[in-house]
Amino acid sequence: MSSTKAVLGMPFSGSLYAFFENELYPERGAGALLKNPYYISVFGATYKSFTDVALTMAVVYDEVLIVPADNAVPGHVAYLDDGKYNNIDLGIKYDWKDYQLIQKEVEERLPKYIEDPFIAKALRKLPQWEKAKTLSDTKYEISVSDRERCPIVCSRGRKVLIEHVRKIDSQESGAATYNSQDFVGNYIDIYGLMFTPPKIEKMAEVKDDKNVRAYARDFVRVMENFSAGQKTKDEFSLLMRQAMLNESIAAKASGIYEASANVFGALGVLPVVGTPFSVGGFAASALSKTAASIESRNRWYELAPEIRRVTEREEMLRKLAKMEAET
Repeated sequence: MSSTKAVLGMPFSGSLYAFFENELYPERGAGALLKNPYYISVFGATYKSFTDVALTMAVVYDEVLIVPADNAVPGHVAYLDDGKYNNIDLGIKYDWKDYQLIQKEVEERLPKYIEDPFIAKALRKLPQWEKAKTLSDTKYEISVSDRERCPIVCSRGRKVLIEHVRKIDSQESGAATYNSQDFVGNYIDIYGLMFTPPKIEKMAEVKDDKNVRAYARDFVRVMENFSAGQKTKDEFSLLMRQAMLNESIAAKASGIYEASANVFGALGVLPVVGTPFSVGGFAASALSKTAASIESRNRWYELAPEIRRVTEREEMLRKLAKMEAET
């Protein structure tokens, strides 16, 4: 059976890095590093809000690909070799050499990217080094997604930035790139079990559970065949109900998450796979409002999906019973 994989983008990658920092250096923790602007960029100012979803995605996918960062990661001595980090226990990977090549390209072409009105407005308040870092991170995610032919899981702010970078690159090269179907763009009416192991060693344990892996593969299958509608909701509901009948999964699941249907609007539309992005598929006013909102907050990656959580066990059971009655 082929492995499932995804690129984990902001704000979820930042939350995952902060989780590792807190676990590996509890006396210092991620909060202390936020005095350094670099780590604000790595973690995101709202990293605590998305730790549960970040851990869930890290468990659900067999392989999780992230942007490299100067940050603590589990087993870096054993799993970091010649710039490549490949943690086989957690299924987490990155490549510094690939990232550095992209950094160099972005430094040379930064003025070209900043010519784009959306990018210029969204990143206007960031210092020059952070504009370059943000674009390097974005291009790395696109590059890995194209190479591995896998989705990018990210915020809607990152999604729109990805699409504009893709547009610029495809216009210059004339080549179509694989359209990384970022699932947060598809978080409309998506429901899933949350897995939030409190410790790194527990993370590997939950991920290795054969019952969790079976649920995860079915969940990813439904995501890959996503269509906004009752049928998809029914499939997610059935998956969760069946999974919670398994004692092993029920013991490891920490809650249920449900995404807001009204967050994305026109920005939830995806281009056809295999074709370059066309801005004509989006409402100009929606793009303008998104850029203005991102720019006004200064941190574009804080513009993340509204995700509702249900974490109390009794409430989880009531939620599942309600979903069953609706199907």
